[in-house]
Amino acid sequence: MLIDKTDRYEFEKIEIEGSSEGEFVTPKDLSTTFIHEGKGTLYVQTSRGLKERAINQGQGFIISPGVPYRFSNDSQGLVAFTVSSETRAGEPIIEIIDNEGGRRESELGEYKVVENPKRVDKPWGHELWISWFRDYHVLKQIGMNAGNQSSLQFHRDKLETNYLQEGSADVIEGYMLDPQAPETEVLESSKGIDFNKYRKTMFPIDHWTSKPGTVHRVIAKTDYLAYEVSTPELDDVIRLQDDQNRVSGRIDSEHKTGGNKNE
Repeated sequence: MLIDKTDRYEFEKIEIEGSSEGEFVTPKDLSTTFIHEGKGTLYVQTSRGLKERAINQGQGFIISPGVPYRFSNDSQGLVAFTVSSETRAGEPIIEIIDNEGGRRESELGEYKVVENPKRVDKPWGHELWISWFRDYHVLKQIGMNAGNQSSLQFHRDKLETNYLQEGSADVIEGYMLDPQAPETEVLESSKGIDFNKYRKTMFPIDHWTSKPGTVHRVIAKTDYLAYEVSTPELDDVIRLQDDQNRVSGRIDSEHKTGGNKNE
């Protein structure tokens, strides 16, 4: 099921009933896949021979362009999310690793298994950072506790698509402003705007894409679980309102815990 296709990424949901062997495919694009429900075995035909790895629920894998692989679904049902991006030929694919409050860059090999995605605790819930590529895409799982809400925010450059998998939420989305205007100017110009005019209730299978300059907020009516695909500007957030009075940009204290145990 295609969720959205932009000029930066293609976002899909995969649902399979019953077990299946799968067939070898050779992707032309960089792809990240995360197993939301179920488990299976990943087979990758690398330059060093065939590699085999078990992939369980809550884990994922990344495949470089041109590397043949297949995924055998070993459970009675599978739900997975995948995002792909066209890469620039001849250039290295650089992944950004956020761990214990620091960041480093790592060149992607032929494939990578994501065993333990980085968890970022938020005042309203958590995020799992599944993949983050410097020039391409990001895939996150977002969990929000009932009765909480995110910042009322916008991005200057970041493009993102959210897919609601579990729960329900009211989403403010659609009011546009100049994404490159100074923050003080934007804060002043947004005073008095009734953002509830842009509020709508979302349920599982609903999705929305926020372009740069789109003011948006999620208000969890129940416990809420979503998957978000975006371009890589993860520190690009201007907060117009925030229940904890957090400033714009990265909040360092939220990144001190969690880690990545990935191949």
